[in-house]
Amino acid sequence: MMAALGCLGAQLPDTAPQTINVGGVVDGYNGATMEIVGGASVQIFKGMTSAGMTTSAADGKYSFIGLMTGGTPVDGFIHATATNYIDTYVYPPYPIAMDTNNATVLMLSPGTMSLLAMFSLPMGDSQMAGNAFIGAIVLDCNNEPIVGATVTTNPPGEVHYNLGGFPSKTATSTGDDGLAYIFNVPPGSVVVDADIGGQSLREHSIDARKDVVTTTIVAP
Repeated sequence: MMAALGCLGAQLPDTAPQTINVGGVVDGYNGATMEIVGGASVQIFKGMTSAGMTTSAADGKYSFIGLMTGGTPVDGFIHATATNYIDTYVYPPYPIAMDTNNATVLMLSPGTMSLLAMFSLPMGDSQMAGNAFIGAIVLDCNNEPIVGATVTTNPPGEVHYNLGGFPSKTATSTGDDGLAYIFNVPPGSVVVDADIGGQSLREHSIDARKDVVTTTIVAP
């Protein structure tokens, strides 16, 4: 199926309601098993300032109601912590200008991270302590995963993709799930971008921290 890219290059909103609601669900991969993560501590930031903290419910859902915007889109991130999981930071593809209930937090256990590196990286390579790891999903204008996209970061890391739903050492672009794994990224400010058919999607900058999981979306 062709990716819907009609919104590529469209101007982003520069205004927002005075308050917005942000919510989603916390899921986790523990080993090879995906599970709901209840009891996770979820904190939302505007810029580098905390704007609220909550705890995910038994069904994994969390929400922030009445987040003050000052009339402009919120440029920030989410930080989640949970027992048996690696700290996770979630960055949107662009500042949030309206209510959303699909801000998914996907956490990885240390065992899952080891499995991901084992199945993705060449023999003898690993995710090195002190480096950053980024998980990215490439979506089109309809929020559907894009097949055949190539993801890049600046500074660069080791980019790998899924093949048939499983981490691959040989895949050269995104599969049906639109996922990319970027290992061993130098920590700090990192620009994330994706290309599909010679068209560059909307790049954005995230703060990739060492020894944690950072996730983001790349969109037109």
